[in-house]
Amino acid sequence: MLDAQRYLDTFVQAADDTQESNPRPAVNVPLGHNEVLIFADHQDKTQDIYHLSGHVVIRFRNYILHCDEATYDSTTGIVTANGHVTLDGGLHNEHITASHGTYDVSRDTGTFYDAKGSTGVRIKNKMMFLTSSTPFFFEGKVVDKLGPDLYRVNHGYITSCQLPKPKWKFTSESATVEMGENARMHHATLRIGHIPVFYFPYAEHPIDNLGRKSGFLIPFIGISNTRGTIIGDGFYWAINRSSDATIGAEYYSKRGWAQHGNYRAISYKWRMAASYYGVVDSKGAPNTGQNQGGEEAKFNGDAVLPHGFRGVASIDYLSSYLFRLAFGQTFIEAINSEVRSSGFISRSRNGNFSGIMMSRYQNYQSSATGDVIDIAHLPTLEFANVEKPLFGSRFMYTYDAAGEGLTRHEPGFETAPLVGRGDVRPSISLPEFLHGWTLRPELGAEETIYSQRLLPATSTNTLPKAVTEAINRNVLHTSMEVRPPTLERFFDHKPFGYVYKHTFEPYTVYRYQTGISNFSNIIRFDYRDILADTNEVEYGVINRIYAKKTRSSSKCFLKPRYLAAERAGEWTAAKEKEGYCDDKQGVAREIFTWRLAQKYFFDPNFGGAVVTGARNVFDSSADFTGIAFIYGPRRFSPVISRMKLNNGNVDLNWAVDYDTVLHQLNASTITGGYRWNEWYINGGQSYMNIPASLVAGGQQIPANTFNQFRFLLGYGNISRRGINAAAGAGYDYEAKAIQWAAVQANYNWDCCGVTFEYRRWALGAVRNENYYRFALSLTNFGTFGTIRRQDRLY
Repeated sequence: MLDAQRYLDTFVQAADDTQESNPRPAVNVPLGHNEVLIFADHQDKTQDIYHLSGHVVIRFRNYILHCDEATYDSTTGIVTANGHVTLDGGLHNEHITASHGTYDVSRDTGTFYDAKGSTGVRIKNKMMFLTSSTPFFFEGKVVDKLGPDLYRVNHGYITSCQLPKPKWKFTSESATVEMGENARMHHATLRIGHIPVFYFPYAEHPIDNLGRKSGFLIPFIGISNTRGTIIGDGFYWAINRSSDATIGAEYYSKRGWAQHGNYRAISYKWRMAASYYGVVDSKGAPNTGQNQGGEEAKFNGDAVLPHGFRGVASIDYLSSYLFRLAFGQTFIEAINSEVRSSGFISRSRNGNFSGIMMSRYQNYQSSATGDVIDIAHLPTLEFANVEKPLFGSRFMYTYDAAGEGLTRHEPGFETAPLVGRGDVRPSISLPEFLHGWTLRPELGAEETIYSQRLLPATSTNTLPKAVTEAINRNVLHTSMEVRPPTLERFFDHKPFGYVYKHTFEPYTVYRYQTGISNFSNIIRFDYRDILADTNEVEYGVINRIYAKKTRSSSKCFLKPRYLAAERAGEWTAAKEKEGYCDDKQGVAREIFTWRLAQKYFFDPNFGGAVVTGARNVFDSSADFTGIAFIYGPRRFSPVISRMKLNNGNVDLNWAVDYDTVLHQLNASTITGGYRWNEWYINGGQSYMNIPASLVAGGQQIPANTFNQFRFLLGYGNISRRGINAAAGAGYDYEAKAIQWAAVQANYNWDCCGVTFEYRRWALGAVRNENYYRFALSLTNFGTFGTIRRQDRLY
C-alpha cells in the first residue's frame, strides 16, 4: 500500500445522471500528473473505494481505460476492471483489449488477461489509422505491464500483421516488449498461419523505426544441382552511427563453404564501402573434381582532402576468372572478363586540372590459369585544362601533359617492370559562328617519348618483343569542323496533346594527322598509343525530335489585353510572365535521336601503319565506333547508325555498323522496352560479325559470329500487393542454347510476402547449374531466404 498523503491532491470527478442534462462529461480536459478523472453510468463510494458500472471511463495522464465494471481505490491507485477492458494512450499509441485485469495508475503497471495489444496504430469508430511506419501487434493469455513503456506477453505471440488472423507470428512462452524499442523473445517459433517454420533460440523484433542494430540475420536456405543444399547465416554489426558491417558464411553440401562480408562507412568528408566473397571448393566441380574456388574483394571510396584536393579509389581484386565463372552470383557478373582498379588524387581550379593516378586493368582471355592481359599505370602524373581564351583573344587553347610509369604482360609478351612514358599535347582553335554556320579550325601537336620500344614479329622473331631502347614519337594534327545552320520544322497537328519539332543537323569534320613513322614500334598501353597518320573526313547528320505539352486553353487565364495577341499567334515569353496559366507547356523533351555518319580516308594505309589481315585499331577507328573494321587498306569506313527513342512508356536503342566495302553487317545491338499499366516487357539482340584475322607470329584467328537474344516479361513490382511475376532468358543463336534463364514470382500480403525463383546458368564445361531459391519477407523484421534485393528481376 502507498502512503495516502501522496494522493491528497488526487482529483476525482464522478458524474451523476440526475444532476447533468448531458450525462457524459468532457473527457479531454487537461489533467495533472496525479489527477484521475472517472465516469460511469452508476457509481458508489465506500470510503476510498469507488464501485463503477456501465460505460466506465477512467482517465489518468495520457491514458484512457474503458470497461463494463470497475473498482478504483483512490488510496493505492489500483483499478480492477472487468468486461470489455480497453486501455488506450501513451507516447506510442498503445491499445490493449482484455477480458479483465488490474491496473496501478500511480506506477503505470498492471496485468491483463486474454489480452490483445498494438502500438503505432489508432482505433477510431472501428477504423484503424497508422501513427507509425512500424505498427506492432501482440496477443497473450496474460500480459503484464511492467512500467510506462514495458510489457511482458505470456503464452502468446507477436506480429506486424493485423489481428485477429495474422499471416505470420512469433510464438513464445514469454516475450518482453519495450515500446519504442523492440520485442525480445527466447525460444521463439516462427509460424506461417498455424504452421511452424523455424525455431529461434533468441530473436528481436523492432517496434519502432530505430534504424540499425547489431544482431544475427535470419538464416537462409537454397538448392542447387552443383552446389547442393545451401545453408547460411550472417551477423550485422552496427559499429557506430557512421559505419556498419555484415559478415556471413554459407555451406554448400556438394562443394565446400563460402564466406562473404561487407563494410560501409561515411563521414561529411569521406565515404567508403568494401566487400569480400570467397569460396573454399574442397570437394571440387562435379564430374571433373577441379578446384574452382577463389575470392574477390572490392573497395570503393572517395574523400575531400586539404587544399582543394580530392581522392578517389576503386579497387577490384579477383583471384581467378575460373572462380567468377563458377560462382558469380548473376549472369552478367559471371561472364564479365574484365577487372579494373584505379585510384587518384586530383585538384581542379579555374579550369586547370592536376592529379596523380595509379590503375590496373586485367582482361582474361579464357579460364586457363595465366591467360590474361595485364596493364598497369604505376603511377601517372597528369596536367590538363579546359579550353580557355588565349590572352583574351578569340583563340582558344588547351593542353594535356602526363608523365607515367607503365607495365604490360600477357602470354608470350612482357615489358619491363616499369616503362617510362612522357606525353605533351597542346592545341589551339578558333571557334566561329557566322550567319548560322559553326566553324572550328584546330591546330595541335603531340610529343611522346618511351623508355622501351617494340620489336615487331618477324620470320626469325615469331613473337613481338619489348627492348629497353628509347623511342620518340612526333605528331602534328589539324582539323576543321563545319556545322551548317540547323534546319527545323514544327508539326502543328498536336497529336496526343503535344507539339513536335524536328531538327536536321548535318556536320563535317576534316582531320589530318602526320609524323607517326614508327607506329609498329610503339607498345600499346592505352589510348595514347594508338595514334596513326590519317587524312580523313567524317560526314554525317543528326535528326532530333522534340515534344512539348500544349497549353490547355480551358485552364489558361490571361490578362485581357493579351487575349487578342494569343489568338493571333503573337504570344511571347515576355507576355507569358504577366499572364497566368495553371497548365503551362513545360520543358521540351528530346524523345528521338538518330545519327548517321561515315568516314572517308584519303590515305587508305594510314601512313603505312595498316597490317593486312590483322585487326588494326587506330584512334581514327576507335573514336568513330567501338567495333574494329580495319583489316587492310580501305577508303570508306562502315556507315554507323545510332538511334534512340525515349517517350514515356517506350524506350528503344539501336546501334548498327554496316560495312559498305564488304557489303555486310558488322554489328547490330538493339534493346527496347514497353510498359503498360502493370505489365512490362523488354528485350534485345546483340550481333557481331568478326572477320578472320592474324595475330603475332602469323597465327590466324578464324572468323566468328556473335548473335545473342535476351528478353524479360514481367507483371507488377517488388512491393505491389498480390501476385507479381517476371521471366527472362538469354539465347545464343549460334550455339543454339539458352545461356541463362530466370523465373521469379512473389505474392505480397499486407504484412509479408513470399518469393520463389529458378535460375539457370549454362557456361560451357565450367558451369551448368540449376538454382532454386526463395525468400519470405516479414514486415519490420527481415527476409528469410536467399534472394537479395539486387538479384530481383523487377
